[in-house]
Amino acid sequence: MGLVMYFGQIHDSPTSDEPPHILSGYVFLRYGDNYIDTEHPLFAKSLAAVPLLIASPKIDLTEDNFTRQKYNVSVSAMFTFSQHFLNYQGNSPEQILFLTRLPMLLLTLFFGIVIFLLGSKLFGKATGALATFLYATEPIVLANGPLVNTDIAAMGFTITTLYALILYAQRQSPKRLAFLTLAFTAAILSKYSTFFLFAIVI
Repeated sequence: MGLVMYFGQIHDSPTSDEPPHILSGYVFLRYGDNYIDTEHPLFAKSLAAVPLLIASPKIDLTEDNFTRQKYNVSVSAMFTFSQHFLNYQGNSPEQILFLTRLPMLLLTLFFGIVIFLLGSKLFGKATGALATFLYATEPIVLANGPLVNTDIAAMGFTITTLYALILYAQRQSPKRLAFLTLAFTAAILSKYSTFFLFAIVI
């Protein structure tokens, strides 16, 4: 699954949503600002941008494009200047895309492990293996898994939250409560639509 996702995206151009997510995560991690892309929470975007802290692509937040966005949020402008960031002053779009897609690819693989554990817990290891096989060969997951988007993260952390909730319902312990809290928090911070988990967890 990892190889299919890796070779499937290695020469792909950025999707329309990726540049704003990448720039938003990078600006937050490096400067502590969250005004680039306020449509989505920061967790998945910041996770993807972690390798950029080492690569340090160039950006000048004093430019008019960025300062205008800070005080007058514009979705259309956000897409324009975030695309400009990919090749700003010699930045390598290929390197930026590769580095930011790698954490998302690994996160997608991690969710496969969670699906195996959840399936095995509920219905046995054979069913867990079958569920993992179906997940690992699902075209939507393979296509979107390595991309810097919030959808796969929200889906995966929702499943992880349900798995943690089942574990905690079976036996209450501080470790299981911590696992549930972390999974639930990661889901909420990945996409606003995961808010429905509040009702389920309560």
